[in-house]
Amino acid sequence: MSQSKSEDNWLQEAWKESTAVQLTREEAREIKMLKRKGYKGFADAYCEYLQLKKQEGSLDYTLKEFCEKKGIEYRFPK
Repeated sequence: MSQSKSEDNWLQEAWKESTAVQLTREEAREIKMLKRKGYKGFADAYCEYLQLKKQEGSLDYTLKEFCEKKGIEYRFPK
């Protein structure tokens, strides 16, 4: 139960922070689901990638390349 509460708190914090980087509710939900499924490292990298992409407009690298650069295994089609 406490894990679910902490994840809900994380989602609320992420949503508050998302107003600065304009993460959508769907993106915040995706990140929460990834963390619940045990992909915390990837979820953190995905969140960071989305923030950079929204701040910079467009990036010269893909999410897969970003994860490889950070040393995180990429297993998803996005």
